Amino acid sequence: MEHETHEHVRNPRTIAVVQGWLYADALRPIAELDGNGTVVSQFVYGSRANVPDFLIRDGRATVSAPMRAAA
Repeated sequence: MEHETHEHVRNPRTIAVVQGWLYADALRPIAELDGNGTVVSQFVYGSRANVPDFLIRDGRATVSAPMRAAA
């Protein structure tokens, strides 16, 4: 893991960070973070370098349509 993202989704009323991303490198997000920095989902790579095969959220692995199409 090299760095956390500099992009944050902000709520315009409270100016609080509500979401963030952790990147393995410039092209591969590996985790989605909530406003407290807690991991809420993880991206898992395998068959392609820059396209996740699936993500883990709430303890379950999920494959989305774009991820299936890219594989």
